[in-house]
Amino acid sequence: MVRQALAEPAGPSPRKRGTRPTPAVGPVQDVLGKLADQPLTVWEIWTIVTDQHDSDASYAAVRD
Repeated sequence: MVRQALAEPAGPSPRKRGTRPTPAVGPVQDVLGKLADQPLTVWEIWTIVTDQHDSDASYAAVRD
């Protein structure tokens, strides 16, 4: 490891980053924005999004 570091003083080449999948809340972001203005709990918003809009977003994703 030391020999490798001395042979390449600039360091290893940067890792290539993969493409991240779109967040599960992406397709229903506008719906979440509208529901956020209403006096609803996060659980109620998550239930509406998953039941009425066929979203597979997790509760934690909606909460965040």
